[in-house]
Amino acid sequence: MTQNVTISKITNPAGVSVTDVTQTEKTEFEKILDDDIDNAYLNNTEFAKSIKYFHEGLQEWHVYNVIFDDPHASVALGGGEEFNSLRPQFLVAQKDLETRIFKNDRCIISGTEYIVDDYVADGVGVMTVYLRLR
Repeated sequence: MTQNVTISKITNPAGVSVTDVTQTEKTEFEKILDDDIDNAYLNNTEFAKSIKYFHEGLQEWHVYNVIFDDPHASVALGGGEEFNSLRPQFLVAQKDLETRIFKNDRCIISGTEYIVDDYVADGVGVMTVYLRLR
């Protein structure tokens, strides 16, 4: 379990107060998981790509390694029916964004600008960020 946790309140651009959690010491398992996420899963020489991300709350651009899902997916439902989705999304290390992400943050992926529409953490260190075209 993480030790020495600092909890404070920050205000996002919409004026909403949110909780900011800063972890200062991690367990050995958390360190191994972070290392695996950074060096295997989100290693931009293998699977991931670097994106530019603008934090509205910080008013700063940052670069993150993410796995960008093709914004168009088609799934056959059977009986000749097909479901199409145009919701782009990316996966990112939760530790990179979890306390600083807000809806309406911006990012640039392969020259296309998107806005954060929603996000959800999977509980094991990876966050899915849902986007819409700007």
